[in-house]
Amino acid sequence: MKLINFCLFALLFTFYLYSEESVYDEIVTVASITPLKDQNIASSVDVINNDLLELQSTLEISKLLRNNFALDISTNGGMGQLASVFLRGHNSNQTLVKINGIKINPNTAGGASFYNLDADLVSRIEVGYGALSAVHGSEAMGGVINISTSDYTETSSFQVGLSFGPDEFKKRTIKTNGKNEALSYGIAHSTNETNGYPVLSNSNLDRGYENKSSIADISFEKDDLEYSFSAWDAEGYVEYLLFGQPVSQDFENNAYGSEIKFNLNNYYFLKANINSSKDLIRQNELNYLEAIDYTQTKRNFLEISANKLYKSKDQYSYSLGWSKENEDVGYSSHGISYKAELETTSIFGSLGLIPNETQSFLVLLRRSDHKSYGNQLIWNINFIQNLEWGWDLKLSKGKAFRSPNSSELYGFGSNIDLKPETSNSYEIGLNKRFHERDLSFVYFNNDTNNLINFDYIDYILKNTAKSKNSGFELRVKWLNTLLNGNLVLRTQNPTNQDKERLLRRSKNSISFNFNKSIHKYRVNINVSAFDDRVDFGKVNLPGYVLFNLGIYRQIKEDLSLSIRLENLFDKEYFTAATTNAYYLNQDRSFWIKLNYKLR
Repeated sequence: MKLINFCLFALLFTFYLYSEESVYDEIVTVASITPLKDQNIASSVDVINNDLLELQSTLEISKLLRNNFALDISTNGGMGQLASVFLRGHNSNQTLVKINGIKINPNTAGGASFYNLDADLVSRIEVGYGALSAVHGSEAMGGVINISTSDYTETSSFQVGLSFGPDEFKKRTIKTNGKNEALSYGIAHSTNETNGYPVLSNSNLDRGYENKSSIADISFEKDDLEYSFSAWDAEGYVEYLLFGQPVSQDFENNAYGSEIKFNLNNYYFLKANINSSKDLIRQNELNYLEAIDYTQTKRNFLEISANKLYKSKDQYSYSLGWSKENEDVGYSSHGISYKAELETTSIFGSLGLIPNETQSFLVLLRRSDHKSYGNQLIWNINFIQNLEWGWDLKLSKGKAFRSPNSSELYGFGSNIDLKPETSNSYEIGLNKRFHERDLSFVYFNNDTNNLINFDYIDYILKNTAKSKNSGFELRVKWLNTLLNGNLVLRTQNPTNQDKERLLRRSKNSISFNFNKSIHKYRVNINVSAFDDRVDFGKVNLPGYVLFNLGIYRQIKEDLSLSIRLENLFDKEYFTAATTNAYYLNQDRSFWIKLNYKLR
């Protein structure tokens, strides 16, 4: 009841705020083959831009997703610990995560290691919801999260930064940016380390973390040629508990990509993308066989496409492309090990039509051919109808899939005959932009089939489960002289085939952001709330409300100060549990960051 009352208050307050004209136009990349304005996309997309990242100044991407988009996030303790995100009730391995457009999901087990990317190195986050496999391929069942590190806003700068926080946390950051007529670049490196805090409620043992991250971005444009290069590299270690015993593991992640684009004229272009990524986790303690456990995915990817943009005369667009993905995977755990090479080849295309001034269509198709599970034909259909009084009706429907990973095909309890998990989803939305306020109502529904579960009778994995989720989302953005900010409210009912609630998913959640400039200060107040959830063993995870405060001050032209107070009222809350303990989260904490620009 408290959460419902809070949601109603937040909604009424946002409608009270008033201003003059709309400025909410975002170019998004996750919901179509070529970038489009968000108002021309039928499926839901959320964006965190660089200004909001600077205001919130948090260290963890998982907190950004929770605080801004009311997403269910579970973490196994503190900084650097395993984190999972559940988009519209889907499993964490059914959400595709990309960094600078490069897939980082491992093909061994679990979801993407986005928690190893320092949020201070991020310039933009896009979250696309729904069946997006027609654009991105496997894993894009619940949606896609694309995290960008490219930031070419500075003409020329060299910066150093220091950050401090609880549990002896300290960070050192160095950045440089440059830009001229044809070339832009950005390079940054950060080192994070902390002694941490106890990760389980039945332990007093602090668990530490160290992360060294580097990024590089280069963009070159001349005549009809565009070229870009991006790189992300992270390595370090994290300490945690395994069956109550202190253990640790080293990690290594990287993602490198190059894209070249040839503009044939204002409407036609050819594009080629080649990238690679690596996800490695290696245990530091020997197992009972006196061997080291590890899991590793190395991926190489090539994509080529031909594209036509809309022309005023013919009002149609299209894309046609081919891609090839090679994965080298390895796994060793308690005497079970394997190595495999997997290959996926895809052809894909899209067709956009604007038959008149009030309607638009976008159809996307992809056929993927995998070495083990065969062919998958997936699709997505989008329709937008402009209504009276500035309202838009948006319809999106599609099919998506997740291919069995190598652990499921070759590891413990594996089954080479597994089929891909599939989902059919749709959403219906109403959107209006007025008075510098963006308002949208969305109803969504998804049915997931062939879920891979462990069969304890035959002691192997099988496609035996199903899940279903439907719900409603409200989004409001506003900008005026009093306050600016955004609200996301979500109510849903994620269940399995037995009508039981899916683990770690809430039914109701909300995030609320206020941003205000006061003299030389910029202030962000964030409120996020989630109702109760359930974990393994039917352990109850109580609902919670969190308050966070961020303050940014440009002290001098070359010196800035960021202060972040998280969990302002010291709320004890849990997002995951074991059968006999809760995973702990940070209590009230104070973070400070100084940034000095040398030129």
